[in-house]
Amino acid sequence: MTDQTNLPEEPTAQLPADQALEAALAEKKTKKEKKEKKKKKKASKGVETMFRTTLGNHLRLSEMADQKANLMITINTLLISITISSFLRPVAGADGLLIPEILLLIVSLITVVISIFATKPSFSLRKNVMPRIHPPIDLLFFGDYTQLSAAQYREQLQQLIANEEGLYNSMIDNIYAQGLVLSKKYRLLTVAYNFFMVGFSVVVLSSLVMLVARR
Repeated sequence: MTDQTNLPEEPTAQLPADQALEAALAEKKTKKEKKEKKKKKKASKGVETMFRTTLGNHLRLSEMADQKANLMITINTLLISITISSFLRPVAGADGLLIPEILLLIVSLITVVISIFATKPSFSLRKNVMPRIHPPIDLLFFGDYTQLSAAQYREQLQQLIANEEGLYNSMIDNIYAQGLVLSKKYRLLTVAYNFFMVGFSVVVLSSLVMLVARR
């Protein structure tokens, strides 16, 4: 009797199919990883653009605030000089304007002081406006990192660069701290402009009242 049992050759035939399947899965995984890397790279570029734009806007707004403050300082120091010179060299017929002149001197002096406070530099962002954030030293702001030695700064900055999440957090904290400084500047500027506007109006009205009363 002839043995008609034939052993199936499925394992040997299935081996190339399994290898092809594994290769296909590996290729699919590689493509997926490449897509994820591209997406991550695009997202990283978007984040960098956002940081760059925000920091640029903060710089422009800070320059505008300084220009406005300098304008108020210039105008009011000129008014102070004119008022003091009028005290030293009295003008004929201006005896009744003593009170408005004193008011103008006070208004101008207070406006100058407020404007100077608005332009006063802050040499430690975290210690002054963000004292509860740790570490208290901002490695991205010269007023803070100059307290470290060159070796300490190099070591801490390298650690920060190696930690992408920590780097982004540090940049976010820095932007937030700059925003607080800007908010303080513009708040003081608003006070200076409003005080000068009201005070100068009072000086002009009081001068008119004095002139009318003398007639």
